[in-house]
Parts: sequence; C-alpha cells; structure tokens
Amino acid sequence: MSHDLTKKRPVRPSAVVGIVVWSLVFCLLGGLLLAGLWGAEINLRFFELPGGVHLNLGGFTYEDAGEYSVGDASVKAAVTELEINWLEGDVTVIPSETDQISVSENYNGEDDDLRLRWRVEDGKLTVQYRKSTWLGTSRSVRKDLTVAIPAAMLEAMDEVEITTVSGGVSYTGNADELTLDAVAGDFTVNGDIGELEMHAVQGKITFTGSVRTAEVECVDTAVTMNLHMAASLSFDQVDGDVELYLSDEIKGFSAEVEALGGEITADGFDGMKNMNDENARWGDGSLRVRVEGVGAKLNIKKLTND
Repeated sequence: MSHDLTKKRPVRPSAVVGIVVWSLVFCLLGGLLLAGLWGAEINLRFFELPGGVHLNLGGFTYEDAGEYSVGDASVKAAVTELEINWLEGDVTVIPSETDQISVSENYNGEDDDLRLRWRVEDGKLTVQYRKSTWLGTSRSVRKDLTVAIPAAMLEAMDEVEITTVSGGVSYTGNADELTLDAVAGDFTVNGDIGELEMHAVQGKITFTGSVRTAEVECVDTAVTMNLHMAASLSFDQVDGDVELYLSDEIKGFSAEVEALGGEITADGFDGMKNMNDENARWGDGSLRVRVEGVGAKLNIKKLTND
C-alpha cells in the first residue's frame, strides 16, 4: 500500500530562515569552496595558480602543530576518539585486523609540507591533511587517507569527527557521537551510532545500521538510510530527497514533512492511520521523523534482505 501526502500548510518562519541560510551557503560554497574545519582553520580560497598553489586568507592552521608526527605510521595505542581534518581526497576509516592503528595516504610527492600529520594524545587520534601554515599561499593536492583502527576499539568509539572540503568519507564502525562535514563528497556509514550529525553540500549520503538520533543538514544531497533501529531523525534539506528503509525491528513511525514542494510516500506498511496533509503514522509511532526545507521529499519503505 502506498500513501502520497503532499504538504499544503505554509512553512514555519524558522524553517524559512533555515532555507534562506542554506541557499546562501550553497551559493558561497559553489563559488569559493569555503569550509570551516573544527580544530583546523581553512579560509577563503580565491583561485588556483599553476602547480596547485591556492591563494587564500590564513592558510591551513591548527594548534600545537609541533606536537604532530609526519607521514604514514603504525602505532600501538588505545584510542576512544578520532578527529580528521582533510582538504582534498577521500577519507576511509575501517577496522584493522591487527592490534595497531594504521594511518596512511597515497601521496608520493617529495614535498614534506604536504604529508599528513598525526598525533595520539589522551586517547584521541588526530589526523591533519598537511603541515600547519599561516602563509597567504598554500599548496594542496588530491590524496586519499585510510585510517585502520583495531576492530575492538572501533566498536567502542566515544566521539568521531571527520571534516573534508573536497572528497568523500567512508566510516565503518560504532560511535557514541559521529559528526561528518563536507562541501563536495559522499558519506557512507556502516555501524551503530548513538548521536549522528551530518552536514553536506552536493553529494550523497548512505547510512546502514542503527542510530539513536540523527540530525542531517544538506544542500543538493540525496540521503538513504537503511535502519535496523532508530529513535529520532531530523532532516533540513534543500533540493534533496530522503529515503528510509526500516527493518522489522522498527514497530512504527510518526513522520512529518514541512517543506515547500515536499511530500511523504510510505510503501509496504499496512494499517496506516492518522494520515492528513501534515503527517503519516504507522504502528506504535516510536520512530520520529521530521523533514524541513525546500523540495524535500520523504519516502519510507520496508528494508528487505535483497
């Protein structure tokens, strides 16, 4: 059975403010590739010179730069937190089959300033894209990062923060808190997450696993979530659809779309009730879903084993 619920109620003022802000952000990022890294600072990149030199304001900087090691490494250490700040290239976090943490990039150049930096302190692994620099010009190249963490550690991470400017993120593991930020790139997450927060401009998000709460803010980004268990999902979308696939362990949902041009469709759920122009409810209504924005469509389906 399929239900198509098109919203007719005017969007709340707060939602309109969010729409305007995200639209402005999208325009700025599309022209300037602007990103603010947590723990590192990336300012305006105006244009690129031959040789990959980018004119910007402030360069790429982070605190305690002298305490970082340079280049690929394998280290035996216990970590419960992970922070990655990356400029260009894909970031992959995977379980390791050894008892060591491995940090590696596919950079084969001769400029040591462009090699990754890493450190482990107080149970936290931090990885930076390159040497910290305050220069008005900074050079960057596209390079991919792979971080392998012993499986037992990755199954019990407390906090994970990954930020990229141009590149995707793939994370396979668990975390009490997982935060992902990107300007241009796809997110792929496989694991059990407590609190999930994702911000993306132009890309695709794919999540598979369980999540207690999720807050997703996107522009021009399609979101697909294959959920075994979930409690609360919130989406602020501009020009992007949300597809939710629910396992049999989820006994019900209460969904609302408040968006210009938005709608809800629900396929494969018998006994839908309390349906109107503002929401859709099925079962015990335990999973709460809310979508706001412009052109945001929500499609809810049953998760199959195919």
